[in-house]
Amino acid sequence: MIQMLIVTQLIFYAYSITTMGAPILGHPDASVSSSNFRSNQQPGTWRNQLYFSEELYAPEALFSAWLNLSFFSVTTALLFYHMTQAKSIEADPRIAAFLAISLMLISCGYVYYSVGPYIERMDYVANRCKVLKECSDRQVDSIISHKRIYQMLGYGTIAIETFIAILILYKTRRLVRL
Repeated sequence: MIQMLIVTQLIFYAYSITTMGAPILGHPDASVSSSNFRSNQQPGTWRNQLYFSEELYAPEALFSAWLNLSFFSVTTALLFYHMTQAKSIEADPRIAAFLAISLMLISCGYVYYSVGPYIERMDYVANRCKVLKECSDRQVDSIISHKRIYQMLGYGTIAIETFIAILILYKTRRLVRL
């Protein structure tokens, strides 16, 4: 458990410096022109800013955890369904399809019910950032654009999982008719 917390903290720190290789706006440690990627500012002052605080990263970490649970559920569903199709597990195709589709619907529920709170939390952070003048306009825009991107990815995940469930249902219907 402690190792997971340490790894999570390291991931947050690495994520706070760069996002997919692109520097985060205004982060003093993201400057590659200074030696050893360090800023000339007072050490630790950037950590007091809302844009670099846990208040911003906690909603993303929670959303990421729900997405991980969703992907685990989908993986279990698809693995189970494949094992029944490959005859590694003997089961009626309708029962296998029902169980796999049920797990996938639960997975869609995880994503759907995690997107709403994620949006609310990120809106709160963006509004607080703007109202308290703790962030630049570019940083507020960055928070809002990342929120929208992750929202679209969450809903895209639901769409893909639903499509896969429909394919399983269609194949099972076709198998039962034969």
